[in-house]
Amino acid sequence: METTEPNKAYLFLDFDGVLNHELFHNEWYEKLANWPIDQPKPVKPEFCPRAIQSLNDLCEQFTHLSIVISSVWRAHGADRCLEILTSSGFSYPERVIDRTPLSRHRVRGVEVLDWLKQNTEYGTKPVDYVILDDDSDFLIWQSHRFIHVDPYSGLNHNHVYKIGRILNRLI
Repeated sequence: METTEPNKAYLFLDFDGVLNHELFHNEWYEKLANWPIDQPKPVKPEFCPRAIQSLNDLCEQFTHLSIVISSVWRAHGADRCLEILTSSGFSYPERVIDRTPLSRHRVRGVEVLDWLKQNTEYGTKPVDYVILDDDSDFLIWQSHRFIHVDPYSGLNHNHVYKIGRILNRLI
């Protein structure tokens, strides 16, 4: 069990709708449609570079932040998730410490709670965490730690600001 250290915080990170969103795909395919025929087409990254930059900014700003993957992509394994993140430009792979457990009920809020109970002192000491997701299947008492991301536009600097307010206990 990971002990809860002072100033330790966790980010539960979803991929689809957060790092991989509709606007990114639309912009990419528009770029390809206008790409010169006589030039080789670029390879599409898995995740939006702007969203990855926002994630990098968040890690730079909060050096005590560890990332737990809560995305359905976690079923592909931690190594594959890290490979995709780093190939998309994520600069802090050492911050990705784990994945939430896959459960039969598939309620992310319960999966986050299970991870916190198994890996921190949740329930006996305060644990700082934030959930970043485009879905809303979380528990009612997690609402003040949940940042909803629009699946059309994905993660951006406004979300980074909101996460900062939560981690700095300003809201």
